[in-house]
Amino acid sequence: FEARLVDMAAVDRGPHLVAERWEGERGRSVLLIGHLDTVFEEDEAFQTFVREGDTARGPGVSDMKGGDVVVIYALKALQAMGALDGTR
Repeated sequence: FEARLVDMAAVDRGPHLVAERWEGERGRSVLLIGHLDTVFEEDEAFQTFVREGDTARGPGVSDMKGGDVVVIYALKALQAMGALDGTR
């Protein structure tokens, strides 16, 4: 994978992480996307991150984790059926 941060200062937000993997012209393109809207400015009333021992609470702590699991297993399923290697 090649990963890079895309600056989003023009819209007053932090950078977006973009990761890509290219293997020539084989296979189909797959776009996987998650959201980046769970962490806010430090002075926002909603921004109350708390860590107590090995437990963390606050915006972004569990958000998008289920979506990440779905993305990983979708990739596994696509790979198993040959959809990522140009055989289907």
